[in-house]
Amino acid sequence: MSILSSLRSVDAAYIALSDQDQRSRQRKLAFWIGIMAIGLAPAVLWIDSLFPPGCYRKSISAYFYEPRSGPVFVFILAFVSAFMFRYRGENKWDGMLATAAAAFAIIVAIVPTELDVFCTDSGHQVDLRGSITYALDTPSALAIDATLFASVSDGAERLSIENPQELFASAVLLHIGAAVMLLLILLYFTAIAFRRKRAEDFVGDSLRWQKKIRNSIYDFCSVLMITSLALAGAGFIGLGADWSLHPIFLGEAGALVGFGIAWLVKGRFWFGWLDSV
Repeated sequence: MSILSSLRSVDAAYIALSDQDQRSRQRKLAFWIGIMAIGLAPAVLWIDSLFPPGCYRKSISAYFYEPRSGPVFVFILAFVSAFMFRYRGENKWDGMLATAAAAFAIIVAIVPTELDVFCTDSGHQVDLRGSITYALDTPSALAIDATLFASVSDGAERLSIENPQELFASAVLLHIGAAVMLLLILLYFTAIAFRRKRAEDFVGDSLRWQKKIRNSIYDFCSVLMITSLALAGAGFIGLGADWSLHPIFLGEAGALVGFGIAWLVKGRFWFGWLDSV
């Protein structure tokens, strides 16, 4: 049986479900997608904090290079990708965009970004085993030992590492492009798809209060995502280079939190009181 035939049989089984069962399955998927999205940035930071010394990465994607939090980063994105792949939404466009988001999430997970680290405190160590070149604001403060770890001594505020080891020449551009497309699709679901009004959302000509609350939350999440994406964009042009957490990391984390909250509300796993019916 071909892959396409397998997918068609799975879709046929899903279509055969009752409307209530379809809705229940989609809500469960939305709930777990939301949980994973919200937990990604805190997870990589928390895991890194368990095994000091370490440095803040410039972006969430850069934790790909961490021996411990890197696999967690890949796993969570793969988990989100798997759930997005099975999400069908309320029309064919939702399903197509969810499938595209699943593909972009996998690309973000397996095609690494550049290796870049932020050190804001003295005494930190950085794993250099995946890098070829490195540069330091204070060259005399850099020491390399036999295990290829760089130690940043007192007086050095930032260690910047560049990693030209790529799958192919445009790997970083592919990673960035996939990340941007993924976040834009997630914004579509939050700002447009989830805000659609259905017949059951109305009592006569009036919109039910539950739907009004849900849409207000979606609006807040959309603003949070747009603001966070703007912050990440500002980080690309050099804003906040001396912040403890880089603007790109904060922007990505904020966008994921906004997206995650929206999907939790969409899932209504713990929010049954917000149902319209």
